[in-house]
Amino acid sequence: MSRKWFITWWVVLLLALAGAAGGFALRFGNDADNMNLITSVDYYMFEEYAAITGQDVDAVLAELQARGIGAVAVKEMSLFQLSEQGALQLMGWGEFSAQADNQDPEQWAAIQSETSGRDITALNQVAFTRDEQTAILLRERLPNRFADEDLLFFELDGVYYAIITAELNSLTPRSGTNEDPPLDNRVGFDENLIAGLKQQGFEVILRPGDSMGSELDYVNNEIEPLITRYDIKYMIFDGIVVPGFQISVEPLAQLAVKHDLITGIIEASDQLQYMEQRGLEQYMELVDYDINRAYSTSFDEYLIDTNERFFRWVRAVVDRSIRILYLTPFQNSKLPYSENLDNSYELVGKFHETIADKGYVLNEPLNHLNNSEPGRLHRTALCLSLLAGGLLYLSYLRLKKNWLLVIAALGILATLGANLVLNMDLAKVYALGAAVLYPALSTLLLLYYLKDNDQGMFKKMLVSAVLLLSVNALGMYTVVSSLSSVYYTMNVGIFSGVKVAFLLPLLLFIVHYLVVFFDWEGLKEKTAVFLKEHVTWLGLGLVFILAAMGYYYIARTGHTEAVSVSALEVRVREILEMIFLARPRFKELLIGWPCLFALVYLYHRYRYSIIVLLLGFGVTMLSMTMVNSFCHVYTAIGISAFRTLAGLISGIAVAVLGIIAIRILERLLDKWLAPLREI
Repeated sequence: MSRKWFITWWVVLLLALAGAAGGFALRFGNDADNMNLITSVDYYMFEEYAAITGQDVDAVLAELQARGIGAVAVKEMSLFQLSEQGALQLMGWGEFSAQADNQDPEQWAAIQSETSGRDITALNQVAFTRDEQTAILLRERLPNRFADEDLLFFELDGVYYAIITAELNSLTPRSGTNEDPPLDNRVGFDENLIAGLKQQGFEVILRPGDSMGSELDYVNNEIEPLITRYDIKYMIFDGIVVPGFQISVEPLAQLAVKHDLITGIIEASDQLQYMEQRGLEQYMELVDYDINRAYSTSFDEYLIDTNERFFRWVRAVVDRSIRILYLTPFQNSKLPYSENLDNSYELVGKFHETIADKGYVLNEPLNHLNNSEPGRLHRTALCLSLLAGGLLYLSYLRLKKNWLLVIAALGILATLGANLVLNMDLAKVYALGAAVLYPALSTLLLLYYLKDNDQGMFKKMLVSAVLLLSVNALGMYTVVSSLSSVYYTMNVGIFSGVKVAFLLPLLLFIVHYLVVFFDWEGLKEKTAVFLKEHVTWLGLGLVFILAAMGYYYIARTGHTEAVSVSALEVRVREILEMIFLARPRFKELLIGWPCLFALVYLYHRYRYSIIVLLLGFGVTMLSMTMVNSFCHVYTAIGISAFRTLAGLISGIAVAVLGIIAIRILERLLDKWLAPLREI
């Protein structure tokens, strides 16, 4: 292939990537606007801990505020909660009727008269109270949630009754109980509580929950006045259903858009995406993804060690771009409530100090991110860049020019058709293509460079490092530009094909090795000769070792439960996280960079191609991992770039130690083998 051919496609590749700069700029701008962090606490859970430990809840909140907490999340009151507070009594109709008939037949007769003609089942709920203010609350709130035919209000001898004949929710009871959730219903927010929290200087996060009722009037009649009156900026849904899902999530979405609310979507406990809440996908579309990621520390309860929790919180902010931290008090059953509360205070303070030191802005309002979507021309440029990169890759594999011309023609037609005519959204395909193409291309170019150049060893090491970083930087850029919208950065849409991106370049490296060191001509015969001459029991042993390492590598890549993380590795991670803004990845630190420099050193000295084959797999892992860091789309570009830089710095340090060890081993071998040479 002529030099002009290669230059042409390199120019096309770089120009196409320049044409996709809009996606990169969108992502970079959103990352810069998303450096603020809101830390909030669950009011009712801390109120419960305050009551159990004999403290005033305001004193508990003041202590949390002194440790850096800036917001309090408030859930809606429920009938069951009001009954626990003694404001009313709540019973199923079956239990209530039996009790009333047994205790006061006269009163029961009057109640029967009031409920005559109404179809009431044994499981329908009855709330009754002598407190007039509670009765007024029920009369105001319940009609906003239920149709008239589902409600019955009356008063007898100073007792106020509210009977709900509609289906109710089963809400989760207070923490620390094993009781089945009672049939219950939300009755709105406590405005006095919200007013008090605002007066104390807290931001308030509303946590509305779903009602099984047939009316959504509470959205405009109750929630909107609170938003306006108390300058509410954030909302996180309580429970597994978006409020109004049974009827429509549109009223709540319209309210969020009207008042510029940011909705927090809670990261799932497995940290892979977001917690499922019925109707959430539709809601996010309606608010045009004006959302941000939230993390609930209630998912940490399996962690007894507070140090583990601390680093889990830090990783949530740094690695996964969580910007709303939702804190609940520690619930270690082996410790008293007071000690759990003290541990919560201590860890909150330590967390805020660490996060501030890492450059994040605490308890300043979150910014609304740019929810633009890259258009057809942007996607066309990305697709064309991958086509140019693919043609270069095949050219370096020495595919015949006629085939390359056919692929180029068909590729251009497919690019124009898919992006300009059909307007297909293939962002994840482009990202996966980049995650495979550029690591493969970088290792192929590296093999050509090492084989064809006789420069000094240190120059070879420098050029090899620059070559890998430069080519894979194109892959990093392509991934970022492909998955640049908030749909991906908020982890609603996820990068697909992780295992493919980590396995295919390794398999392709074998092809690269054979092409560079054996050429296509007579490859079959030469491969047979190679296997016959070079494969020994030691070689077979190395193959099995590599296979075992490959299994471990792939399993760890996908966070497979069958392969756990050792305690030593966890501790090393924690140390690195305190040294660096974001810790380097072990595949770069302990495998990739040491393998690269060992490969250059040993091949420069001995020129045995088998060295390239064995250590080349580690170099390929380095290339794949560098690009894969940017496939974690929810992680800010700057964090991924810093992680790559940290991997380079620490990896070189490990590599130097590795080369020193190799030099010592060489001298020992020379010393041991010297007598044999004299025989």
